Amino acid sequence: MLSKPEVLVDPATFNDPLAIKTSWESAKRGGANFRTHEAVQVNGNRLEFRPTTIYSLVPYMVLFMGLGMPVFAGMIRYMNDKNLVFDKTMLLMIGIAVIFGGGSYFVFRAVRAAIVFDKSYGYFWKGKRDQQGQAFNPAEQKESVRLSDIHALQIIYEWVRSGGKNNTQYRSYELNLVLSSGERLNVIDHGNRAALLIDANMLAQFLSVPLWDRTEAKAVVLKC
Repeated sequence: MLSKPEVLVDPATFNDPLAIKTSWESAKRGGANFRTHEAVQVNGNRLEFRPTTIYSLVPYMVLFMGLGMPVFAGMIRYMNDKNLVFDKTMLLMIGIAVIFGGGSYFVFRAVRAAIVFDKSYGYFWKGKRDQQGQAFNPAEQKESVRLSDIHALQIIYEWVRSGGKNNTQYRSYELNLVLSSGERLNVIDHGNRAALLIDANMLAQFLSVPLWDRTEAKAVVLKC
């Protein structure tokens, strides 16, 4: 038997001219193979996507790996000759630790970045978290859009290669905002479709906009 590529839902079935005009290609390349965020409705005016426990641990894992390498290397050398010599090897290990330490800082910022839909501001934004008592303008954030400009939500997926020795593939599912202009803005991107559907439905109800899900795909098999 021969298999054809997966058949995806036709955007025309969403009964919206904008669904046909908007892109259905990936809006953000890559993505994790586990759930990175979960939707939390803080109150009637605010919904946030917050990092899951496992995703919150990623920067600490990066930091631990970086600091652990020189410590482990030093312990091995001390066990072998009872003498720690500050040579090129140790300098290299310390350099790697500094690189990992700096990398963990940027990973931590990315993990902890706010992903907020707030009706009191009238905005969706990614980036800085608003602090009580401090002036804050969501429009100044790198990724932001007025809630009134959000026409629909879009769920699509792409195949991502994990790399490494096995070089396996997995699906990463995207939740995107479709604006009235037809442009798109990515909200989250991870590998847990069931969880993403729950969060997307919660957000669609919060915003009172339609949800376009194009992740139900089936392979067509021909008998020969």
